[in-house]
Amino acid sequence: MSSVRRIDWRVEHHDVVDSTQDVLKRRLAEGDDVAWVVVRAGAQTAGRGRRGGEWRSGAGGSYSTFAVPEPPGVGPTPLLPLAVGVGVAESLAGAGAPCAVKWPNDLYYRGKKLGGILVERAKGHLLIGIGINVDNPIPPGSVALAGVLTRAAVQDLVLEGVETALELIAEASESLPDDLRRRFAARDWLFGKLVTVEDAVALGGISASAGQADGVAGPAPNRSLTGVARGIAADGSLLLQVGENEEPYRVRAGTIGTYR
Repeated sequence: MSSVRRIDWRVEHHDVVDSTQDVLKRRLAEGDDVAWVVVRAGAQTAGRGRRGGEWRSGAGGSYSTFAVPEPPGVGPTPLLPLAVGVGVAESLAGAGAPCAVKWPNDLYYRGKKLGGILVERAKGHLLIGIGINVDNPIPPGSVALAGVLTRAAVQDLVLEGVETALELIAEASESLPDDLRRRFAARDWLFGKLVTVEDAVALGGISASAGQADGVAGPAPNRSLTGVARGIAADGSLLLQVGENEEPYRVRAGTIGTYR
């Protein structure tokens, strides 16, 4: 997907929207051509996170959604935020803000949450939403880039990171390419931490080296699962070592509750 870097993005700037993601969803529903459109906003009144959660989006942050025609053969949706996270984290790191990626879709800086990623499929497009704290008010436990980078600089770096991610996504079908897995591993925030996953959907009996499941059912949905994070499997699932002598579970979905 080397042609991605020659794309002429159509960038729109808005002072306030309900959600950059929803702006593009509505346009798609109305039949508008939104290919390669980027919607940026200074604030969102109804920003959305993963699983419909609220994303606080006060004035001064970087809030963007990219509408990308879906590449042929692109992998399952859970793979995509990992690629976007790696691309954006690498861009920010190159500008002096070294970031980590926290499975499944968060960016961390100086040990705290800096931003989040939401990737959705809609009418033949990938909608890639990215929120980064800059000069906006932030909740406890979060961090912002105020004094490190300007909002304009962050917006440019996010775009650069998305272009990198699209090149990585183009190589992903049903599993993560080795290059992406290595680059994620270099920025894996959870690796080696004791993690509790709420509402875990998991399979057991996995080989961490091969990244293949044997089909043994793990904990049922809506159960918590605690173990040591051991990276990600080929399908983007979180590898969680629950017992010392057990192979890691492959956590396909869930919410990170606590970690240490």
